[in-house]
Amino acid sequence: MGSGAVNWGSGLTANDGMANSSVSILRFIILALALVFGTAGASAQMGLTTLSDSSEGEETTTVEMPENLTPETVRELVSRLSDQQVRELLLQRLDAVANQSSVPQESEGRAALDFLGESFVLVGLLLADIVMDLPRVFTGMHQAVGSFAEPRGLNGVLTMFAMMAVAIAVGLVVEIIVTRLATKWRRQIEEAKAPEGLKETLEVLGKRLILELVGLFAFFIVTRIMIELLVPAEDRQLVPVLMVNLVVVPRLFAAISRFLLAPSRPEFRLVQTDDWTARFLFRNQLYIVVLAGVSIVTFKFQMMHGVSLDDATVSFWLEVAIFVWIAYVLYRARHGLTSMLIGAEENEVTPTEKIVAQAYPWFAVVLVLLTWVLVQMIIAQGRFDLLSDAQHYTTLGLLLAIPVLDTLVRGLVRHLVPPMRGQGIVAEAAYQSTKRSYVRIGRAVVIVATIVVLADIWQIDFTDLAHANLGARIAANFVEILFILACGYLIWELVSLWLNRKLADEQTAAGIDLEAEEPGGGEGGGVGGSRLSTVLPLIKVASQVAIITLTVLIVLGNLGVDITPLLAGAGIIGLAIGFGAQTLVRDIVSGLFFLFDDAFRVGEYLEIDGTVGTVERISIRSLQLRHHQGPVHTIPYGEIPKVTNNSRDWVIVKLKFTVPFDTDVNKVKKLFKQIGKDIMEAPYAEDIIQTFKSQGVYDVNDVGIIVRGKFMAKPGKQWMIRKDVYARVQKIFAENGIEFARREVRVKMPDAEEGQDSTGTTGAAAAAQAAIQEQVEQEMEASTGKPG
Repeated sequence: MGSGAVNWGSGLTANDGMANSSVSILRFIILALALVFGTAGASAQMGLTTLSDSSEGEETTTVEMPENLTPETVRELVSRLSDQQVRELLLQRLDAVANQSSVPQESEGRAALDFLGESFVLVGLLLADIVMDLPRVFTGMHQAVGSFAEPRGLNGVLTMFAMMAVAIAVGLVVEIIVTRLATKWRRQIEEAKAPEGLKETLEVLGKRLILELVGLFAFFIVTRIMIELLVPAEDRQLVPVLMVNLVVVPRLFAAISRFLLAPSRPEFRLVQTDDWTARFLFRNQLYIVVLAGVSIVTFKFQMMHGVSLDDATVSFWLEVAIFVWIAYVLYRARHGLTSMLIGAEENEVTPTEKIVAQAYPWFAVVLVLLTWVLVQMIIAQGRFDLLSDAQHYTTLGLLLAIPVLDTLVRGLVRHLVPPMRGQGIVAEAAYQSTKRSYVRIGRAVVIVATIVVLADIWQIDFTDLAHANLGARIAANFVEILFILACGYLIWELVSLWLNRKLADEQTAAGIDLEAEEPGGGEGGGVGGSRLSTVLPLIKVASQVAIITLTVLIVLGNLGVDITPLLAGAGIIGLAIGFGAQTLVRDIVSGLFFLFDDAFRVGEYLEIDGTVGTVERISIRSLQLRHHQGPVHTIPYGEIPKVTNNSRDWVIVKLKFTVPFDTDVNKVKKLFKQIGKDIMEAPYAEDIIQTFKSQGVYDVNDVGIIVRGKFMAKPGKQWMIRKDVYARVQKIFAENGIEFARREVRVKMPDAEEGQDSTGTTGAAAAAQAAIQEQVEQEMEASTGKPG
């Protein structure tokens, strides 16, 4: 067995050998369990293992453990060991595992840091070697070209390229014929005018893209057939690589980029950007794809002809040029990329979205540099299999396509979101909230899809992340946790979306307009919202709390955490809060009964123990009343003794007028009836339930006769109607010679013969004037503090 041989001592007898062979299967199982529990670190520390047989008559034997354990070496080892030796070996392996498990958690973090440090050191050494070999950069390429051309000769090489040119020419001819068959589509594309919406834009761009893809597909098929027919067998491996990477892939990217950017037709451009940015991105993207194709072809050409990786440095410098070019393009087009993320409707962009849009170009540049560093780390670790299918280019292209994907989401939302219901600021706010919810849902779907695609590209098994210091439970359930969180977020958005739309519908149906002037010049008393519009905000808060709680509990349960104690602890805490905060519990319970009784709604005008105002907000423990002069009163439910609601169903307004004693009451009654007919033709007639009419004589006092009229109107509309009725009564009384009675003071003066002074003033009048004059002088002295 070479280095894995077992050296036996002289103490083993033939009977021992027979016993060992009879229980070899049992020993194999025991040792296999030990090896399962063991680790690579433990086995490395056990270079030589000394086993002592405590059985009487047996000497100490030394067992040399094989370096590379295989099923065959394990069986061979077990067949030669005694039962005692197997037990001791099992104990030693378990001790090694226990010692390794007792290592502090910090060592795992240190191991990760050591791995990163080692990777960076290897990258540095790799770069140093490549720079030192810069004079020999074309050595590998020269060797590959020589290996390729030597067996073929000049005629063979020229023949291969000639055949490839013939295949390309035939493919182009077939492509032209195929595209010309769709003459109608080509004419529609060329004559298309500025579209009116997304549907017309996609129709034109889609037809052009289909024509280009069909033509490219025909070109590829015909070219491939021609290569099989014309190119020699020894070159059929290289020519397809050249065709795909230098012709087909660049044309495919050009077609897709032309579909999105429309560099020559700005009226059909799907993304929001200027002409210069669109043309700049289109050209440079095509150049970068071609350069990437050259890099791939160069690398594969060298590998096909026996060039070692150390000599294939020209591919490294081509890749450096690609990454530098991408960073340059992102920097030059940073303003266009920002406008692309902001979109056409800049007024709908939140401040956070604007900051993200402005930071994205710099984030993309950093992402390009980090991707290059990651690629070099992979190369330094020798994991070339991770780059065999250009995964790094695919990943970089997918991440840099974020502006296009975000534009696609927002464009689809603009055409998929339901139309606005109703008019006014409430309906507009609901419509904008719905659009933002749709956008967030679309972005969440894009992010999840991107993660899944990247995991598939890099062949990531999330269960293997347990070895990356994320913890066995978290790593083993990583996908499930992501799925639970994504479902919780989507449910959150969908519930919020439905509740917001329902609340907006209720407010719009109730005629609530946040910009409208308060009825009656700010005296309150308007009609409230529906019962559902009052309860929906509370339902929304409760639903969001429930979604968060359930999502967290499900995630904890998925991680293996027993959530039963958490639920029991929550019940105990709730019971303690119930005893310690009885006032809070009383407020909440009272509020629930008020809501069940439908005692008030948002927007209704209430009077609560002398406090009046419009219900502005309802929470779980209190309500807020807005007085018509501005102050806000917050009243806990438990402190409400009685509620007077002035905004339910209808309102009766009774108006009193005082007329002189000699007024014809029947005439006043007829005039009130005429006013009632006139206001039924006013613009506010639909708000009148019962028109204005006379109630006859209400009272008689020392001033005159009090007559009264009344009308019934919708809550909140009575103030405007009352104002107009007052004006109409004043006008119609003036037209019919009826004056309003007013309080008068009449002074009866004695006859002049009873005593007049020389000025003709009676003695009583003179005394009155003197008394008034004296009173005025006393008031002036009191106000100035000086004698008159």
